[in-house]
Amino acid sequence: MTYLEMFIVVLAAILFSTTAVIQQQAMARAADLVSNASHTIQATQVALELLDSIDAKLFAPSLNDLGGFDKIANYVQDYQNNGFPQTLEFYGARYQMEATAVKCNEFGDTSATEEVDKPNWLVTVRVWEEPAGGGASLQKHSIVQSRIYTQYKLDDF
Repeated sequence: MTYLEMFIVVLAAILFSTTAVIQQQAMARAADLVSNASHTIQATQVALELLDSIDAKLFAPSLNDLGGFDKIANYVQDYQNNGFPQTLEFYGARYQMEATAVKCNEFGDTSATEEVDKPNWLVTVRVWEEPAGGGASLQKHSIVQSRIYTQYKLDDF
């Protein structure tokens, strides 16, 4: 084997190994995007689960008689005190939640100074992932969901 042939073999090995490394990095980035998407969807589901549970409590006839609309802050406070840990077994992820309820106007603006200008409640839920084992989080950003609750009255329900 001549030096030229050996040089060509070395260049081919470098070319193929570089191509393999680039392909592996591209596959890892694609897998990271898929994992981030699935964790984001799961976090959104956790946030909507809390808001739906508040909806369910508000429409329960026994709670409606007790002034259910005014109890929104209490519902959210229950979740704030004990958190809302959810575990997705397949990925080994644990989601934490933070919820707040503040008085607002019909557009969700909380800056009005007069209480009469803020007859509604704005409930905001933020969910983020705490990775198992203290590693890096697979979810890039926390999820924030909000819902405005307005006063209502159910007749003959």
